[in-house]
This record gives sequence, structure tokens and C-alpha cells, in this order.
Amino acid sequence: MIANRIISQTASLISRCCAIPSLITHLDGVCTAYAWVRRVHARARRNLLVVEPIIQNEQSGGSDEKDSAADCTHISWDNAAEPEKGRSTRPHEPVMCKEVLEVFWRLDNLSDPDLTILDMTFGAGGHSRALLENFPGCRILALDRDPSCRGYMDDLAADYPEQVIPLMGRFSDLPDLLKGIGLKKPLDGILLDAGCSSMQMDQGARGFAFSRPEGPLDMRMDAGRDPAQPTAADVVNRMNEEDLVTIFKKFGEEPQAAKIARHIVEKRFMMRTIRTTGQLADVIAGAVYSERHDRMGRVQHPATKIFQALRIFVNDELNELDFAMALGHQLLRPKGIFAAITFHSLECQIVKMHFHSADWKDKLRPNALNPQIARAYRTHARWLPKEELLDTMEFKWLQLTKKAVQASREEIEFNPRARSAKLRAAMKIDV
Repeated sequence: MIANRIISQTASLISRCCAIPSLITHLDGVCTAYAWVRRVHARARRNLLVVEPIIQNEQSGGSDEKDSAADCTHISWDNAAEPEKGRSTRPHEPVMCKEVLEVFWRLDNLSDPDLTILDMTFGAGGHSRALLENFPGCRILALDRDPSCRGYMDDLAADYPEQVIPLMGRFSDLPDLLKGIGLKKPLDGILLDAGCSSMQMDQGARGFAFSRPEGPLDMRMDAGRDPAQPTAADVVNRMNEEDLVTIFKKFGEEPQAAKIARHIVEKRFMMRTIRTTGQLADVIAGAVYSERHDRMGRVQHPATKIFQALRIFVNDELNELDFAMALGHQLLRPKGIFAAITFHSLECQIVKMHFHSADWKDKLRPNALNPQIARAYRTHARWLPKEELLDTMEFKWLQLTKKAVQASREEIEFNPRARSAKLRAAMKIDV
């Protein structure tokens, strides 16, 4: 017992005082993955270090390094962009498909032959196929950042000629992608299914789930499409303790973030590089004991929130979602509908913030001709009635769902991954 305590204290002292140059400085808020990579490589060049990705086939003379490399499965994305042809079934079921269709039935131009709906998260195309089946003649703009979805896009485009336009990229790439296809007409509807898809979770080589312990710690939704994007292994093995705590708290809402980050750093110096999802899950399980349960009453693994935090950080999900919500309002026509499905509180907060956003009317903006008007509403000494306050605001959205719509009990029994799904929908107000 005493020996273990001495080893733990020694490892803690080494990790705090070690002279190895840090590969990343303190994060200011939510740092994007690209900015992180630029800083890492710039710092490495200044210190004459060679930064190599953690996930790759390594050749090293040390036996310890050989053992570590043997635990890691080399990733090959050569065939990832082209799923096998002739599929008879989809890899997963679309979440809350019935509720999504009910939302878009409220469009006032369903008979329009040029009805255009943007599916921002195409996945395997379950929602898009349902929209095409229920709204004959509509056109689907299919967007996804995962190259493995391109095959499903092509299959759907073959079933519905000239009605499906595949787009490959992130939400932030959408303005350039739409410009490339020459889109000039505002959209009638937008569908966004946030988070990680079932396909990505079920593929062990993608490294999203610790239920596939042999999978490499990757978590990139782009599947290596951008070689500059860091992997989850890069984050876990190269970030300092303070940054790991920030990521686990901000993106995973993990109450024991500090303890887990401390344990990860100690394992890095005492053992070896963490390369697989199973290795990281074991390290986290050895740091804390969790008795949390999910909505189905099952015991939740202590690594659940940590894996969520790493996935969000690596893929810059929250910044991308915030951009998508702001861009959606610009792309939609007046009375166009935006439907968003979220799976955790961080995504819900962003969607609610945008759907309840409002601009101040002209009477609150600085007026050079009559400054007293704006000043009357900017004083803290005046109490404004609710009616007068609402009269000064211009709301951007009309809420179509008073509260978040959740999956039915029947759907949850059929598809347990729908238990956390929440659907919110709003109509763009003609301002």
C-alpha cells in the first residue's frame, strides 16, 4: 500500500516537473482542431521536434514501443469512401423519422415542383429517403462530412434521378459547396441530426466506442479526409493535464474530470502511449468508480462522458453546430422550416439559443436624429412591462414545437439509441 502511494506521488512529481517541452499551450475557450494542429506543429518546429501522429505503423528499436504498436490496428481509409455495393439494408435506422415528416408536412408549398430540402447530416440516408417517398418531386441536398456516406448518397441518387445532389464536407464548408452547384433559390426546409451516427459507432476501426476495445483511438468523423486533423490519441497523449480537464468538463460535463485527467497523465509517464479505445477505457475505469445509470436503467461506464468530450473536441462539433444554425436562417426562405435533432445538453443549448434568438428593433438602436428614443430603453432605472419589452424585439423563428419532442416508447424499444434524441423545429419568420 505504501509502495503504491510512493509510486503515485513520484509519478505526479515527474509529470509536473518533467522538462519535456509541452506540445500545446493553454486553451482559450473552445479551440478548433485546425488551430490546435497549427500551434502544435509551429511549437514543434521551434523546438526542433518531430511530431508524428500517434495512430500509424511505427518502426522502433525499443521492445516497449514494439509492444505498444502491436496493440494498435493500423487504419486504412482507402476503401472507407466506397462502401460495398448491393446493400439490402441500411446500417442503422433513422431516429424519429415519423416526427420529422410531421414537421415538414407543415410547409406551405408542398405542391411546389421545385421543393428543396437540405439534409445536413445525411448518414445512411434514412431521413432523406423518407422525405423523397412522402414528398414526390422534392429535391434533396445531401451533406455529410464522412466519406463512407458517399456510397449511400450515390445509391439514393440512382433510385431518385435528378432529385439528390451529394455534397461532401462540413457545415462550415456548405457556403462554398452551395456556390459550387450554383444554388440560387432559398431552401424550403433543413434537417439536422446532430452527433455521431450509428455507423461510426459500430465500426471498430473508427475508434468512437469503447465497446470495440481493439479499435484505434481515432474518432475523426472525416475519416482521414483532412490529414491535418488531430486524432483522439493525439489529444490524450500530448495535451497537458489542465487542457484535458478543460475538455472533459466543457464537452463531457464530467464531474470527476480532474481526477481522470490526473490518472491519464500518470499512466502516460508510468506505462506507455494510449493507443486503443480499450486502453483508454481501462485507464478511466481504474481512476474512478461510477454508479451512474442511463435512461434505460443500465449502468453507465465511467468512460462514457470522456469519449463524448474527446469526440466533440476532435471534430469541433459545437462550433460546427453553431455555424450550421446561423447559416440555416440565412439559407431558408420566409416560412421555411428548420428541424434539429439533438442528443445531449450541449447540443440542445445551442439549438435553443438560436431558435429563441431575437434582434432589437430600430427603436433600440442608436438614433442620431432622436437619441432619447434608444436611451429610454437602455436605462437600468426603468422597469419595462412584458408587452412593451416584446414590442422592442424582432424574433427570427416561430416555434413549431412548444417543448422538445422525444422518441416514443415503442421506438426506444426498437432502437435504444433513440432514447436521448430530442426534436425541435421552428419556422423562419418573414422579417
